[in-house]
Amino acid sequence: MAQIARSPTQMGSLIQRARRRKGLTQTELAHLSGLRQELISKIESGHDGTKLGSLYALFAALDLDLLVDVRNLGDAAGIDDIF
Repeated sequence: MAQIARSPTQMGSLIQRARRRKGLTQTELAHLSGLRQELISKIESGHDGTKLGSLYALFAALDLDLLVDVRNLGDAAGIDDIF
């Protein structure tokens, strides 16, 4: 199921939901992804400035793909959803 993430907070929530669906703790995900548990906590809470390499490591550990598509502005409720 495709999900849209347009902000660090939305991306963090998406990662957290995927981790929980797999029944993993942050520590277990850290081990699988090669990242520190503290970084996973920051990412899940919407911390700005996360490196793409860290996101790719998490996606691989969670069996997720990153898809890029043209934005459909009709899906945005307001300007805050766009940026």
